[in-house]
Amino acid sequence: MKAGIIGCGTISSVYLENLQNSPLIEVVAVADLLDERADEFKIENVYKADELLRQPEIELVFNLTVPGSHARSDVAILEAGKHVYSEKPLAH
Repeated sequence: MKAGIIGCGTISSVYLENLQNSPLIEVVAVADLLDERADEFKIENVYKADELLRQPEIELVFNLTVPGSHARSDVAILEAGKHVYSEKPLAH
């Protein structure tokens, strides 16, 4: 399954390292508000979040944004027809 990561903060490097060993998930894109943070991950496709969600090959999105934006991000991911992984509450 091809996946994208939205949010390239500190925890993202842990996810990316672990996902590189997954036989089931291939991270093909990342997105962050700051392009330079996304560039650090050496993933070929760096997008803004809305661009990432428009990529038809991406089926799963890891929402690693800050907690305050989780509800908005999760809804956008689901509305784009993608599966979403979110470790924080949907809303508070």
